[in-house]
Parts: sequence; structure tokens; C-alpha cells
Amino acid sequence: MVQGDEPDLLQEIGIDGVIFHTPGHSQDSISIVLADGSAFVGDAAMNFMRFFGTRYRPIYAEDYGKVYESWRKLIEHGASVIYTAHGAPFSADELKRYIGWEG
Repeated sequence: MVQGDEPDLLQEIGIDGVIFHTPGHSQDSISIVLADGSAFVGDAAMNFMRFFGTRYRPIYAEDYGKVYESWRKLIEHGASVIYTAHGAPFSADELKRYIGWEG
């Protein structure tokens, strides 16, 4: 079971990437960022139903502030393409614009 950040777990099984805690949608959410920048984020971000004005935000979140913190964490871990549980993949640059990333 993954609990919190697990930066070495994937390395131990031969996968070049990291697993880390990305709360916001729910407290037990995790994401995976591979060395090539592919980020598998589940419901930490979404790319569908944009006509509701949600853009990349989950339709439901326990804490939107933590969603945005999790997005920063994804970017800091080198995410370049976001693969969500709902909708088509998109560039992490979209998240950067949404949160006003200055990094």
C-alpha cells in the first residue's frame, strides 16, 4: 500500500519515476510522474466537461487549495504531459497557466 510520498518505490521495481501524495480531490489521492514527464494523476486534474468552466479542476474536490498545491507538486516533479482519469491528455503548461506558475 502506498502511503504518502514514495519516491523510491517505482525505482525498486525498475520503473524510472516517482509516486507521491496529491491530495485535494480526496485525501488518499496519489500520482505517478515518469522520467519522461508523463504524469498519471487520476482525479487530481480532469480534461472534460470544460463547458462548465472547470477547466482542469476536478468537478468535485475535498479541498481546491490542496488540488492546486498538488498541481505545483506535479510540476516540480517534472510533469510535462498530464494523463487524467477523465478526458484527453494535455500539457502541464496548462496547469502552470491556471495556477500562475512562476517557476
